[in-house]
This record gives sequence, C-alpha cells and structure tokens, in this order.
Amino acid sequence: EVPLGPQMGVGYGWFPLSQGGPPDPVEFLVARQLVAAFLEDALERYPIDRSRLIVLGFSQGGVMAYDLVLESPERFKALVALSTWLPAEVASRIEPGPALASLATLVIHGDKDPMVPVERAHESRQRLEALGIQVAHGEYEMGHEIGPHALRDLNEWLEAQAFHD
Repeated sequence: EVPLGPQMGVGYGWFPLSQGGPPDPVEFLVARQLVAAFLEDALERYPIDRSRLIVLGFSQGGVMAYDLVLESPERFKALVALSTWLPAEVASRIEPGPALASLATLVIHGDKDPMVPVERAHESRQRLEALGIQVAHGEYEMGHEIGPHALRDLNEWLEAQAFHD
C-alpha cells in the first residue's frame, strides 16, 4: 500500500507548493518514488497490458505524470496532462529520441485557471515540442477543473488511443 503525499491545507499533494518556483528536489524525489512504487504495485496486482499504459495526471499529479512518462517514454502508450505544468527542471533532464517522438500526448487546461495559469500550459507545450513530442491540446473556458467540454474531448482522445496501435 502506497501512502498519500503530504497534507497541504484542505487536501493532499505530491510535494509542497513553491509559489510558482521549482519543486523542492528532495520532496520531488520522495514523490517520484511514491508514484513509481504505486505503478509497480498496480502492474503486479492487475492483468494490465503494459504496452497500452496511459498515464494521466491533474495539477501536481500532472507534474508527476510528466516526470514518470518523460523519464521512460518507451514504457507508455500515452501521456495526458490536465491543468498542470512541466517544470523546466524536469524537461532539462530529458533527451529527445524515437520513444518521445512516438508518445501520444494530450494537454488540457482552463483559460481561467487561478491555481496554474494557462501560460504555464503554453510553456509546457513548447517544452514538449522542443523534445520532439507532437502535442494535442485543448484550452477551455474553465478554472482549475475538468469541465464538461474538456471531459468530452478527453474521452474521445482516450478512445482514439485505445484503438490506435
């Protein structure tokens, strides 16, 4: 059983917030280890086709999804990042290559997000494209959430990935 990350105010997070700065490296490493342990546990417990894994993360979970998938893109079919950002510190560790170029990637963000400004999604997309990743993206009239239109498009994109080999 993998424990939750640190409690922060009204909920839990993967790492303490840093007011727009980079995540604390030690706290981020702890979070990375928790996510990796969770994934390995799930892969051992359930009959999962490892070649069809899609990692989806929202907010801080999106940062963790970026880190997990970009570090080992050959392990995953796709990446979905919702209302999140790709820290420069994570992107700078990644080298472009064929596994990244073939990684299906979707970025969805709200244009009224008070927690993670939409500009951070734009920066993330630029960092992904600089790594050779083709990015599908959607910007929606919503805040720090997954609104109905975004959810519809996310479902359609996921269905398309399920039938694309």
